[in-house]
Amino acid sequence: METKITKLPESRVEITFHIPVDEWAPYIKKTQSLAQASESLMKDKYLEFLHQGKIEPIEAASPQAVQMVPGSPAEFKVLVSVLPEVEIGDNYWDTLSDIEKKPVKVEEKELEDSLEALKKGRSKLTDLDQPAAKGNLITILFSSEQLPSPSPRKDSFILGQGQLIPGFEEELIGLKKGEKKDLTLTYPATGMLEDLRDKPINFKVEVTNVQQVDWPELNDKLAQELGLKDLEDLKETLKKNLLARKEKEADEYFRYQLLEKIGQQVKIEIPRALIEAEQNRLLENLKKTVQQELKIPFDQYLKETGKTEKLILDSFLKAAQDNVRHFLLLRAIGQKEKIEVSSEEIEKEKAKLIQTMPPERQSNVDQEELKSYIRSSLLAEKVFQKLEDYWKKQ
Repeated sequence: METKITKLPESRVEITFHIPVDEWAPYIKKTQSLAQASESLMKDKYLEFLHQGKIEPIEAASPQAVQMVPGSPAEFKVLVSVLPEVEIGDNYWDTLSDIEKKPVKVEEKELEDSLEALKKGRSKLTDLDQPAAKGNLITILFSSEQLPSPSPRKDSFILGQGQLIPGFEEELIGLKKGEKKDLTLTYPATGMLEDLRDKPINFKVEVTNVQQVDWPELNDKLAQELGLKDLEDLKETLKKNLLARKEKEADEYFRYQLLEKIGQQVKIEIPRALIEAEQNRLLENLKKTVQQELKIPFDQYLKETGKTEKLILDSFLKAAQDNVRHFLLLRAIGQKEKIEVSSEEIEKEKAKLIQTMPPERQSNVDQEELKSYIRSSLLAEKVFQKLEDYWKKQ
């Protein structure tokens, strides 16, 4: 078998296959039709070619027959998108010295907010059979024919904290559980729905529950209930957690800057197929988030936000381009630095990950997909460690 690879724009290649008669004839003999023989030959020879590792396709390919005549050499072509070749120059790390890694610290306001959130999470609720007042937790069903989704929605909030559009919460003060009210308010000029800005909007509201909120005191007793020594120990623990989170965010931004700096020196032709695949991955992540956190179907989310899947996909374009470009840069740097991930490293990390999964998921996990994910993650970490070592030496 002879092959010829022709590079095309947008990281596509055309591979021409020439199959000698002695390799082609057995396929004709084995099958009852020329069409079956041709299909089987093209599939086998393309897979054989892929095993040679000369290209890395990023999409399924459809071979096209050029010549499939019994008694003559066979010829067919494959057009496919591949991972692009990214050339990293020597001393590519020289410009990394321009990047600053700023230290992080926890501000007093951040610690106060964290303590307040802790209080809210441990508050006690008591149902009330009396008019709602500021400071009560109120649960309502509300709807409006002017919203993209007119179906009633449920919401709970502390009355008087100004979480809804101006005037809404004031209209609820004095209502008891089971009472209903029609409201007409002015939609905010900065609201999400452009068509309603600065216009009257009508709501139908029903109060489904009113509850008294008893906040715990921030003291040693609360800290001890959480398994800590005293209030100071609680504050120190929260501060450490906040600092760890901020350091992680700072590290992620620092690594982003490293790749962006190197990327300025490298021309990368990003295949459209990779960008579209990443856009779809981001969309699927959003769907999972909507289902898990908002607890509503994605169709309802689209109606309530006035968006379409196409609009959301388009909004992910820049993020998808950045993600793909960074992936290709990490891969190219790894190849240049001859960074590898061993089977032992993958198996060790796989065992750790599987232990964190629920028992029902452990038996259903796709082993090859998990290994691929781990390999990519470990490779990226090793590349970043190499880049950070270079940066420290600048």
